Amino acid sequence: MAKEAVLTSIDKENLCIKNFIFHIIIADEETPKFLDKVVLTEDQKQFFRDRAIDASMGTQYVFTDKESNTMFQLVNEIITAPETNFVSKSRNLASDFLSYHKGNVNDGVFVIFLVEITDGTPLLIMLKIDHKRVLHYTVKKNIASMEEIIDTFTEDPKAIQKAAIIDVSETYEWDVLAFERNHGDIIADYFKNYLRVVERDDASRLSKKAVVAVRDWALSNSNDLPENEDPSNYKSRAIEYMNTHDRFDTDEYINMVVKDENYERKKSLTSSLRLCLEENGIAGQVFIPKPNSLTPKQKKNIRKTAEGVIIEWNGEANNHGISIPTHRDQSDKMFHIIIKTTNIENVS
Repeated sequence: MAKEAVLTSIDKENLCIKNFIFHIIIADEETPKFLDKVVLTEDQKQFFRDRAIDASMGTQYVFTDKESNTMFQLVNEIITAPETNFVSKSRNLASDFLSYHKGNVNDGVFVIFLVEITDGTPLLIMLKIDHKRVLHYTVKKNIASMEEIIDTFTEDPKAIQKAAIIDVSETYEWDVLAFERNHGDIIADYFKNYLRVVERDDASRLSKKAVVAVRDWALSNSNDLPENEDPSNYKSRAIEYMNTHDRFDTDEYINMVVKDENYERKKSLTSSLRLCLEENGIAGQVFIPKPNSLTPKQKKNIRKTAEGVIIEWNGEANNHGISIPTHRDQSDKMFHIIIKTTNIENVS
C-alpha cells in the first residue's frame, strides 16, 4: 500500500545522492547554459542533502494524466536509465523550466539530482537557486577597493526559491512535494504548470486530519501521558494551534501540543507523535490552517462514565475546572473525577 507520509527521519538520515548536475538560468536568454558535469566536495554533497531534506517539508501534489504528462515521462526516463539519460534529460527539464518562467525568473542555477532513500526508492529533486550579488574587496596600504563578482550563488538555504521532490513509483500517495520560499502554502501557477500537478489535499482537509491524528494518538497513548493530562487536552491544543497560526509547521505544532515538564517523557511523546503525523501524511506538509473546517462536534470533548454521567466541554479540561485522571485511584480502584465551579444551573 502506498504511504501517505513524506520522508521519514530514517529516510532523511540515509538519503544518498547518486547523480548531480546544474544548468545556468539567465532570464534574458532563450535557453539555459548547459553543463556536462559538476564536481562536488563532501561538504557540498552534505549541503545539497540538507536541501533535499528541506524540500520534503512542502505541499503534496499529484501528476495530472500520467499517460500524457511530459514531466512524469521525463523523470521516469531519468530514473529508469540514469547512466544514459540523466544529463541529457536534465537539459530538457531546465529548458522547460525557463520557458514556463519567462518574466518570472531571476538569474541563477537550476539544480537537478537523483537520490535514493532507505528502501532504495529513487527520487528526483529539483532546486532553483538565485544568483547573489557578491562584492570582492582587496586592501593595499589600508585602502580598500571592491569589485562585483557575477554568476555566483551561495550555499545558503535561503537562496533556494523553488524546490520539488518527485516520485514516479507507487511508494507514496503523493507524486511531488513542492514549495516556494516566498509564496505561502501553495506554489505559483507557473511552477504548478511546469510540474503538471494539482494539490493532493486542500488546507481544510489537512487541518481536520492534523487535529484528528492528535486526538487518536492521545487516546491510544493515554497510559503514557502525565497523570494530570486528559487526552482531550492534546486535541484542544491542536485546535488552538490552528486558531493562532497562519502557516502549519510540523515542529511548532508538535511543540505546542506536547506540554510536559518531564524531559524524558516529553522527548518520548514528541517522537511518538511525530511518527503518527508521518504515518498520516501530515508531518512535513505546509498549509494555511483552517480552524473553521472543524465542526462543533469535532471541537467538543465528551466523556461518559459507567453510571451514564456525560461531561461535555470545549478547550482544555483544567481551564474549565475539570480534572479527569488517566489512572484509577489506588484507594478504591475508581476514577476520581473533579469538577470545580462557581455555580450549578439546572438546564433540564
